[in-house]
Amino acid sequence: MSLLGADNQEDLPTIAAAEGLNYETTFEDLNLGHLFHFDFTLPQADQREVSL
Repeated sequence: MSLLGADNQEDLPTIAAAEGLNYETTFEDLNLGHLFHFDFTLPQADQREVSL
């Protein structure tokens, strides 16, 4: 698969689940629901056009 404008893998945005955080456990212990935390990396964000 080829992506236009992506010279290498380091230029691609990434989203990864962050697990084992203290406030995640606190939410569950207090029965406040589930908390999802993600690490989002967008290299050269000031030079990209992104629609979410």
